[in-house]
Amino acid sequence: MKRMIKMGLILAGIIAVLPDCMAVGVAVPLGVDSTCTSGTGENNAYDWRALCQLNSGTPRPSVPVRGVGFCASNTGLTIGDTLETGLTMAEGANASCFCRMISPWVSQWVFRARYGGTSAESSCHMNCAKQCSNAMMTTSTSGYNYTVKSALLNSMNWQYD
Repeated sequence: MKRMIKMGLILAGIIAVLPDCMAVGVAVPLGVDSTCTSGTGENNAYDWRALCQLNSGTPRPSVPVRGVGFCASNTGLTIGDTLETGLTMAEGANASCFCRMISPWVSQWVFRARYGGTSAESSCHMNCAKQCSNAMMTTSTSGYNYTVKSALLNSMNWQYD
């Protein structure tokens, strides 16, 4: 009986960590020089998508990328700064747009833009996902969108929130 209980606990432990192992085990060679097109990020939406071509391989396969935009009240950040956790829902005159890639891997939250004034919250909710999509589709090698794309592709969130 003790042996069956031990085996059950071991099996439960393996099952509990399996999703984390699978999420970290994804190897998709996307980089800031990957070409991303077909982006969608609608006004007044929370999710965004892009189709990115890998940097290598013949033919160069495409990888669907999905993400979310979130408006938070966090301040004191510069574009491209990353956070693992700790975002607070935006309310009132200060709102900050954060982007997160959720597929093919989960990135950290990346700061994209700050909104101020009486319509800050509604402006952020209206534009945030679209700005995240635009950042992913940039072909520029400098500027705000490049900084956000680089942070999304080079950060992995090790804490799931």
